Amino acid sequence: MKTYTLVAVVAPDGVYPDAFIDYWGEIYLANPFIRARGVLFESFLLAPTELLQACAQAVAPTEPLGLSPAQRAIQRSLDRLESEQQLALPLDQAAVSMTLRSAA
Repeated sequence: MKTYTLVAVVAPDGVYPDAFIDYWGEIYLANPFIRARGVLFESFLLAPTELLQACAQAVAPTEPLGLSPAQRAIQRSLDRLESEQQLALPLDQAAVSMTLRSAA
């Protein structure tokens, strides 16, 4: 288990600047993995970059992920269109050939 040195931006009176809280608050709220691990916002402010890195490493896949369901549906549609286009080409060639024969 890794340990981290906690470094924070704290004003001399022990209060975080509003801009610091706003910036990291948006990032904290946008990362469900941090909250799912039970990290409170006050704790997150003590070492936000270290905690983000730790969560990213913990959830990073060790193997490549497959396509998402939406991506699989799009891939099926593209495959179907490609096969239809490949079928249409011989049919078009056959139609041209038949037209040329009937014209002769």
